[in-house]
Formats: sequence, C-alpha cells, structure tokens
Amino acid sequence: MENYNKFKINKDKIVFIDLTWMKDYKGYEPYSHGSGLYPKEKAPHEMFNFKEKEGFLYGYTTPYCKLNLNRVSDEIKEDEFGKFLDNVLVIFTSPPKDKKGRAIIGWYLDAKAYAEPLETKDIERYMHKINQFAPYNLICKLENGVLLDEEDRTYTIPHAKTGVAGFGQSQKYYAQGKDHNLIKENALKYIIHVLEDRRPTFYDDEKKYLEGSAKIQDVKVSVRSREAREACLKHYGCECRICGFDFSFKYGEIGKDFIEVHHIESITKNDGKAYEVDPINDLIPVCSNCHSMLHKNHPPHSPKYIETCINKACTSNNKEEN
Repeated sequence: MENYNKFKINKDKIVFIDLTWMKDYKGYEPYSHGSGLYPKEKAPHEMFNFKEKEGFLYGYTTPYCKLNLNRVSDEIKEDEFGKFLDNVLVIFTSPPKDKKGRAIIGWYLDAKAYAEPLETKDIERYMHKINQFAPYNLICKLENGVLLDEEDRTYTIPHAKTGVAGFGQSQKYYAQGKDHNLIKENALKYIIHVLEDRRPTFYDDEKKYLEGSAKIQDVKVSVRSREAREACLKHYGCECRICGFDFSFKYGEIGKDFIEVHHIESITKNDGKAYEVDPINDLIPVCSNCHSMLHKNHPPHSPKYIETCINKACTSNNKEEN
C-alpha cells in the first residue's frame, strides 16, 4: 500500500498487545474489563499507556513489560537502556465486553520497543494502590499515538482456533508466518483507512500554532475530513485567499499544489465535539505566513483582519519610501 511511508509504517515490524479494557489509559478508572482483568482495588500497569509526558507516550507491554524482539524483527539494536527495535507499529487490543475476539483500541506508530522493562520513579506513573511505579518498554511521539473512542472499537482480531490463525491465549500476538499474513494485512488496511479518511483536526492547523494544544490523536472527536479539505481546494485553488501567495509561482514544481487550509471558526470553540464541516464556508486556503498571523491570537484572528493589517502595512511602507 502506497500509504505505508506516509504514516511511517514498516509492515514487517508489527506486534499486537492485549490490554485490560479502559476508556482513556491516563490513570485510574472506575471500571474496566478484559483478558487482563484485575481486582478493582488494584490496577493494571497499562493504565498510563496514553498519558502524555513532555510530548511522548510511554506504554506497558502486558504481561511483565517484556517483548520477544526476535519475533518482531531481526533488526535489533542496543543502547544504554537495553535491546530495542525502532519503527515498530504497536497495535493495542482488548476483548470487547460480551463479545468474542480482540478489538483494536488504538496504536503507536513509529514506536521504539524495548525487550525489557525500563524502571522509573516518575511520580506520575506511581500506582499508590499497590505501592509501585509502572514501568514501560514502548515509546512513541504524542502525535503518533491513536486511541479510539470506546464506541469506535469495532474492528476485531479473531480468536485462534484449531487450524485457524488468530489471537491465542497470550497477551502478545506477533502474527508471524504465512497463516497470519491475512490478519496482519487486514489490520493494516483498517488502520490506514482510519488515518487517511478520518484525520485529526490538528493535522495541519491548530496543533501547529496553538502552543500546548497537542493531544493524543482522537479519530472521532473534532476530526477533519480529508474530503472537505480537497473540496475546499477544488473550489478556491491553491493561492492564499488573504495575500494571494502562490507556492508554485515562487518555488516552481516543488511548490505545486501546496497550500495550508484554515478553519475560519476555530475548532477549539466546539469543545471537542464533532461537527459537519462546510468546505466552502468553513475552510480557506492560506499561505504559511498568513496562517501564522491568523493563529497569533487565540481565538484566531479573522482572515479579513489579517488582510487589513497587510494593506495598512503596505500603505505605510509606501509612504515611507516616497
């Protein structure tokens, strides 16, 4: 598939890891279920798998925070923390309540996966109910972590049966061998479909300009439709609607069809609720400079205001030159 490189997916470095079912994986939650079911007075170590720390996510591999790297790839490296693989696609699953199989609940793209747990004294990973710190062995950038809403966790990996490939009793599934290729390929198609057709709103807009606004990708809440972006550009073209800048005119072939797209009404005003985007009235193409100026204020300035600023500056500069 041509989109593997776009999303930094190495289809030969994949591992499925089964977790206890939780909603957010950012700390203690009142209820969960799954193959790794734990006493409610305690907690699963994977409870922090989607808790951000300085732009990164630190995941726990069930059970015991260990991976057999040789079953993922032979491209094993070693650093001061131990043996690891890079550019791993870690697919997290969990048994849906009252359903069979393992539902895909999220994933880490382009992750670094260690064979052994990395111990920590980070107070944010302290599990006071059992007086332990949750170790980790998976690391990925915040923007490469995707956690599906509970109602969107509908794609399932089958249980292994006699003579049939699938998720076995282990909480790790390496999907190696010819019999498992179809399961792996279908899971990849599903993930790429989600990433391609339901892109996060901040993909090329708000995250770039609103400091501190980065969050784990949520493919349901505040999503930008790729089709809406394309419809916007089809209607307006690839010139900046504020200053008229044309990347292809300035940079030649490398700038062809390049432009950024701006939400006229800030997506942050919707309080994380999904809404229907009108590609003509809600979106406009803008150059990088104008886009930066729009987002210099929070909420963003209006395109008309930035256009007025440009006109005033040009008038003032012309007077000074004369």
